[in-house]
Amino acid sequence: MIEFTFSVREDQGSPHQFDLGDVFVRGGDGVATSEGHVPDQAMMIHVAVADLLAQLRQAYAARRGRFEFVGCDSSFQLLFVVRGMDITARTSEAELGTVRRLELMRSALRAARAFAGTETARLDPDDGASRDLHDELRRFEALLPGPPPPPPGVAEQLRLMRELDAGWISVPAFGHAWWRARDAGEHVREPLQGVLDAVFWALEEYPLDPALREPGDSKDEDVIATVRAALRKAAQQ
Repeated sequence: MIEFTFSVREDQGSPHQFDLGDVFVRGGDGVATSEGHVPDQAMMIHVAVADLLAQLRQAYAARRGRFEFVGCDSSFQLLFVVRGMDITARTSEAELGTVRRLELMRSALRAARAFAGTETARLDPDDGASRDLHDELRRFEALLPGPPPPPPGVAEQLRLMRELDAGWISVPAFGHAWWRARDAGEHVREPLQGVLDAVFWALEEYPLDPALREPGDSKDEDVIATVRAALRKAAQQ
């Protein structure tokens, strides 16, 4: 399994097509991220997601070869090595994992659709970066067999919950992204709705702005505990 996460960095003012952000990739053999490096490896994330999809489209169509992604205005790199039906994702230093080509394509498409639905959707639709990403999504979807992945929403909420459980995202960042995913998502039936409702009420009691928090409000550990309990319940369904 290889999973992608795309995010926009905070405190950049109004959404802009050249906002900086990060790529996080988790595979069975390791992880890679553009965060936490010196010099900084943040990239123009809306442009970078489209560039990554373009490289993966070429990799999917090839029988073998090496395809390199470099983040826009960044030194962050990923290498995809195609051998028949398998693709290995790696950095210059280590392997992240090897999966079937179709599995990797669908994983990247899910993450890109979620990002486009929550972050790129905040841009002016006439911005070049917004148009390019949506054009690339359409090309990507047309290339893959079967129906496209579901739109961002419940799947994105659950993915964010898993990231919080693993400690890869702060509670405030989780809260902001979870609310956006909820607004973009579809309605679901019980019992999954009960799982999401538990997180909904935990965040209702957790002001995302630290300046608005009062002694009786939920704390970070309360939200994390609720998310973990909700994930356990979801796994039993």
